[in-house]
Amino acid sequence: MHIMEGYLPLTWCIIWFVISFIVVAFGLYQIKKIVDETPESKALLAVSGAFMFVLSSLKLPSVTGSCSHPCGNGLGAA
Repeated sequence: MHIMEGYLPLTWCIIWFVISFIVVAFGLYQIKKIVDETPESKALLAVSGAFMFVLSSLKLPSVTGSCSHPCGNGLGAA
């Protein structure tokens, strides 16, 4: 979902920035741990990232006349 600028109050922006920072930092830690344990997993991580990018670039017509796009995060994680 895309939100226009200035729509959310500053407090919510700060709260969600802190939460997202924690989640991204944990994800980077996990990726580093996986790559250190099994270096051959780099190719699988790269392909899953490319899959998410390509899947999110597809445009699907929506009921309201606009377009939506799928997210490959769940499938990429699986």
